[in-house]
Amino acid sequence: MSATYTWAVDGSTLTIKLSEEDTAPTVVEVAKFSPSIMQAACKFGINTVLRNATAGKMDDLDLARKSIAARVALFMEGKWAAEGSAKAGVELSDEEKQDVISSAIVNAYKAKGSTKTAAQILEGFNALDGTQQSTVLTALKKNIDSAMKDVLSKKKKAAKANITLPGLPE
Repeated sequence: MSATYTWAVDGSTLTIKLSEEDTAPTVVEVAKFSPSIMQAACKFGINTVLRNATAGKMDDLDLARKSIAARVALFMEGKWAAEGSAKAGVELSDEEKQDVISSAIVNAYKAKGSTKTAAQILEGFNALDGTQQSTVLTALKKNIDSAMKDVLSKKKKAAKANITLPGLPE
């Protein structure tokens, strides 16, 4: 059985289902916790969220401060987290994917000692029939997949770093 957790809050009741097959979910009456437990939970939760907001940003303290301020602004709006992450919706465009594939083809031919220019290598590749092109791409699949993943990761980091909320300094 896989471990999946579903948390549902209804008023002051927290229901925790450990998996989709969980027929006896745990129900916690949050309102029955003592004030000291509620305070500790609040301190732990807010501290963790704000610390996570600065993850990977400590080399640039201004960026870290902006990230904390953005998260606090969400709290002030009554939200625990943003509606969606800028990172989540980031994808490579068809043009970016083609650039990665072209670069992989050129790099492979250069690695084999080709002295042709990138344009000449791509022209030669495009002159191949479909079966030959497919064979080349299959041979380069691992390199292409790795490069795609790297480019997408960089694009997601760039999108995540561009945190802008009204009222915050740029």
